[in-house]
Amino acid sequence: MGRTNQKILERLEPVQGPEKKQFSLALPVELVEKLDMVARAMAKASGRSVTRNMLIEDAVEAFLDEAVSTLEERGIVLEEAEQPDFYDTVVLSGYEDRFRQAFLTEGCWYPAKVSQERIPQIRYVAIYVGQPVSAVTHYGKVREFVPDGAGKYRIELEGAPVPLAAPIPLGDIAHVLVCRPRYTTLDRLLAAKEYKDLL
Repeated sequence: MGRTNQKILERLEPVQGPEKKQFSLALPVELVEKLDMVARAMAKASGRSVTRNMLIEDAVEAFLDEAVSTLEERGIVLEEAEQPDFYDTVVLSGYEDRFRQAFLTEGCWYPAKVSQERIPQIRYVAIYVGQPVSAVTHYGKVREFVPDGAGKYRIELEGAPVPLAAPIPLGDIAHVLVCRPRYTTLDRLLAAKEYKDLL
């Protein structure tokens, strides 16, 4: 079975995907329409949501697997990608009342959906507070990640939360982008003027 066929079959079965990074892509209208037709057919066959973005991801992954294999067969060595920053800070989001109760009063944050692979390097947690605040205002040093048994964590702080010198407003970032965990560094957090500076 080819890699492309394997990806198609994986879309028909539930799978747990890796962490993702968003980027934009412009395609001809005809390809987008065909993607939508295939997505609808696969969704109907599997009984689960299948989107054009999922199909694009599958196609790119299958192509890259084939490309790497072909290059290696020809003796072409791929250059190692630069190592990403050591992300020691996670930025989560919540409503003002829960932020005040959990983070400021109780000295913790829950439930927190954090990548298990990232936990060993996370030293700090910051919270983006929704309307009417619409900004990151505090951060705290992490004492412990306590599993809640449902795939999420209670993050216990070491000491009191620290107010930032100036709040970090949302700016022109789409609100939906703050709904999932963002990994950054404490240096970026302390220097940020807008939320996009954390990315």
